[in-house]
Amino acid sequence: MTIAIYWFRSDLRLRDNPAFTQACKDEETLLPIFINQAHLTRDTVWGFPRINQHRKVFLQESFCDLREQLRMRGSDLFGMHD
Repeated sequence: MTIAIYWFRSDLRLRDNPAFTQACKDEETLLPIFINQAHLTRDTVWGFPRINQHRKVFLQESFCDLREQLRMRGSDLFGMHD
């Protein structure tokens, strides 16, 4: 048995996500992952935030929603930090 990894990067949704839909059709076992990119939370070399607080909240809410959608389908979302 092989396990394919599907890496959710910037598109954190299931609906109208053709790459994820195709991966589900092609693979017997699929491991959905999301890697939280720590460098996005640090300031730039000029002292400006890379992403603002609203974007951080949006990403967290999107992650939680995606995880819940996957759990409703009998799967889960594996989250990691780089």
